[in-house]
Amino acid sequence: TEEDVRGLDSGMAITFGDLVGADTASDGSDGEGMSRAIAALYKHGLLLVTGTPLHDGGTGLAALAAAVSGGDVKSSPNASLLARYRQQGGGNAVSGSADPITILPDGTDGPLRTLYGSVWSTHSSAMAEGASVADSAYSNDGLPLHTDMTYMRDPPGLQIFAMAQPAPKGGESIFGDGFAVAERLRSEHPDAFDTLCSTTRRYRSICTETGWHLEGRGPVISAIDRGHGLPPASRWGEVTAIRHNDLDRLPDLPPLAANGSPMDEAESDEF
Repeated sequence: TEEDVRGLDSGMAITFGDLVGADTASDGSDGEGMSRAIAALYKHGLLLVTGTPLHDGGTGLAALAAAVSGGDVKSSPNASLLARYRQQGGGNAVSGSADPITILPDGTDGPLRTLYGSVWSTHSSAMAEGASVADSAYSNDGLPLHTDMTYMRDPPGLQIFAMAQPAPKGGESIFGDGFAVAERLRSEHPDAFDTLCSTTRRYRSICTETGWHLEGRGPVISAIDRGHGLPPASRWGEVTAIRHNDLDRLPDLPPLAANGSPMDEAESDEF
């Protein structure tokens, strides 16, 4: 629950200043903030960052993305959004900066560049004209458990959500541990686990406003494949990713061979 996450002993909450600020340790490093954040993400898959700035054009959020993607080991403000943010004042950077920076031309950390931008807003009715809304997030409907951007070749492994305005009613977010679900499925229903590891599914996003057409493919459960000929109980190793979103998924149609007949398993894998 929210109370559990916000609890002082949960290990799942940290302040923005402790994670991104430059003055949390005398040697210039992040002190314990970075270590605590990464430990929480690896253990729980979820981290609550409080006090995140929301009115600086996304600069603080970009620095936060840099902080959890290796930015702390880089010192050049031309290569690291985190180093640049700290150079310009760190956690005390002026809100509402006239020159928000969320991407560096020569940057090596920070948020992923997508068809929506690097740092962007979602709203059910007040999006800017011409902005892409080709995603189910741009509505006021409840969404089932899912992973985002399944239509990309490499969906993001870590996402940052900042609540700019709480809903007057409802609006709660529900999170599920996909890795734990996969391991339970492996234990209790190994055949189903094998199917979700070995069956490739396709996902698509088409944006008529901006002209994007993205399509990605992959199994629902990605796991280390130890060999095609092994029995399911021995074939699949560590789970590495979950890709699941029925709102983006295309129909599961088997590919056809050149003669129009369904491919056998070996041909399908090659396809």
